Amino acid sequence: MEQRTTEFNTFWTAFPRRIGKLAAAKAYRRARTQASAVEILDGIARYIAHKPSYADFCHPATWLNQGRWMDDYGPAPAPKPSQSEDWFQECKSLHNLECGGSRKHAMKMEIDAMKAAARAAS
Repeated sequence: MEQRTTEFNTFWTAFPRRIGKLAAAKAYRRARTQASAVEILDGIARYIAHKPSYADFCHPATWLNQGRWMDDYGPAPAPKPSQSEDWFQECKSLHNLECGGSRKHAMKMEIDAMKAAARAAS
C-alpha cells in the first residue's frame, strides 16, 4: 500500500497538470492493474513531448482513465543534425538556461529521474 502511495506521488509530481488529486489517485490504482509505474511514467514523457501547443494538458484522472500512457504518437521528428544528445547541456550552452529550463526541459529531467528510481525499486 505504501509503495503504491509513493508511486502515485511520483506520478502526481511528473504529470504536467495537477488537478483532481483524489480522482487521479483512484484512476491511478485502476491503471496500475494494467501497467507498471515505469510504463505510466514513460507515457507521461511521450504525452508531454507530443502535445500540440494549442491544446491544454488533460486532467490526470482523464488521462489515466483513457489509458493514454498507451497512446501511439507515431515516429518522433528526426533531430536536426546539430542537435546534441544532451538537450539540457545544449540549452545551457546556447542561452544559459534563460528559458528557466522551460517546463518541458524540467519535466523531462524529473521524469527521467523518476523512471530510474522506479526501475531501481522494481
